Amino acid sequence: MRAAVRILLLVWMMVHPSLGVAGELDASTGPSAPDEVPSKKLNATPEGIEAGKKIYERRCLPCHGVNGAGDGPAADVMDPRPRDFTRGLFKLRSTAFNELPTDEDLYRTISRGIPGSGMPSWKRLLSEEERLQVIAYIKTFSDKFKNAPAPKMIPVGTEPPATAETIKKGKELFEGKASCFLCHGKGGRGNGPISVATMDAWNNPLYPRNLTKSWSYKGGNDVKDIFLRISGSLNGTPMPAFLETLTEEERWSLAQYVKSLQRPVPTGSKVVIESRKVSGEISLDPNAPIWKGADPVDVLMSGQVHLPPRNQSPTVDFVVIQSVYNDKEIAFRLEWDDRTQNITQQDSEAVQKMETPDFTATYPVLYPPSVRLRNLRDAAALQFAVRLPQGPEKPHFFLGDTGKSVNLWEWKADLQKVEELNAKGYKTPPTLQPPDSQQAEGKGVFDDGVWRVVMKRPLTTKDVANDVQFATGQLIPVAVHIWDGANGETGLRRTISSWYFVVLTTGMSVGVYLYTGAAVLLVAGLEFWLIRKTKGKTK
Repeated sequence: MRAAVRILLLVWMMVHPSLGVAGELDASTGPSAPDEVPSKKLNATPEGIEAGKKIYERRCLPCHGVNGAGDGPAADVMDPRPRDFTRGLFKLRSTAFNELPTDEDLYRTISRGIPGSGMPSWKRLLSEEERLQVIAYIKTFSDKFKNAPAPKMIPVGTEPPATAETIKKGKELFEGKASCFLCHGKGGRGNGPISVATMDAWNNPLYPRNLTKSWSYKGGNDVKDIFLRISGSLNGTPMPAFLETLTEEERWSLAQYVKSLQRPVPTGSKVVIESRKVSGEISLDPNAPIWKGADPVDVLMSGQVHLPPRNQSPTVDFVVIQSVYNDKEIAFRLEWDDRTQNITQQDSEAVQKMETPDFTATYPVLYPPSVRLRNLRDAAALQFAVRLPQGPEKPHFFLGDTGKSVNLWEWKADLQKVEELNAKGYKTPPTLQPPDSQQAEGKGVFDDGVWRVVMKRPLTTKDVANDVQFATGQLIPVAVHIWDGANGETGLRRTISSWYFVVLTTGMSVGVYLYTGAAVLLVAGLEFWLIRKTKGKTK
């Protein structure tokens, strides 16, 4: 029964409208949503608490548990775990360190939801009165709320204008006095020198936030929200409070610098990768000048949840992909964030077990983190349809189908080379092509929490039965696979994309190719929407 509840909850999380990828967050939910303020004060009457209990048991219990201890039926397969209300530790507050949240703080969290977790926005599903009733009931779980004095508030003055000078000062604080880089890294990607050792108050692994990903800020991504987190900390985490150690001016400058680190939200609206023709040799160096003029496309990623071993806690949100070609060969450049560089592969029974599909399994228990082995390699793969679709029907975007094989170029960080494989469906392991068919090359460079990998191969090969063949004027289906070794990803446990398309341009408007492939793209869009719906969170 407990396993069945877990599966039902996870399916619900995958399709809930507030739990999609970054591009689906709208103005009413998520980290950039406006403040939600109730129109009336909380009235914790016995009748209101009883009404809140009924709502809690229907909506909240499966994650937070019968007694609010964060131990509901779905808790063991959720990362991060649901909040334990019994300890009175709440991250998202306008109050000082270790203080209880205000009713308005709790109302705002329930209304907004928490990006990067299983907590959805309840704004569309619960009325204001129902949200207040739930809050009244949640407060009964901890004795700290009984006769508690008014919490100490964080003074919030007027936000000063952000200037080059204030942002520069914030950077100096980030790298100096405040030492934020120790956890968040010099570039803010959550890859600081002590990031791999951080734990929360419940002794669960807790990675520092990647500050460049605005859509994953749990408590809001505007300057005021960041200012509150810097001032009051996030209770239950290693994040320190700077209310007493930094001046208000310094905290505003630091918040403005953190805001400046945020990158644009990847919308996934572009599904065609235009490969630009270049002259001369194509270098395998990912930092070569040739890539500065190549058109980048954000490829949205999702954990592989189609079959065991599933990856319901992926760490890669999206991959930036570019492509160029010359008269002889075509190359692709992939770039994605990764907190740690993993360039070894453990040879053990544990890894073999992880790479062997268990089709009777459901979802792995994440705590204790038995599947997270840090001695697994990082890797990436490009997947192509061997034969171009003659209509809307394509191979399955995860390793193809019987009769519709796919060609894989797989780069492994420990080998620093590309292996070419073929797959005819996920139930049969991909087969390595013979040595005389291996013509793809690759090189990866890791720098400050970012992998940049280039893979290239001749445009055409003699093995037309197993290799994708590239020519101008064609929409060629391509998908991306990523393995984060530090996240225990190996074998089928990986991060995947849906089908995108690559077209070798000749100076002709890409619209010509789009019109001729309209039917194919329509189906791709539907598939793309479905895979986006499986994306429940980001670290």
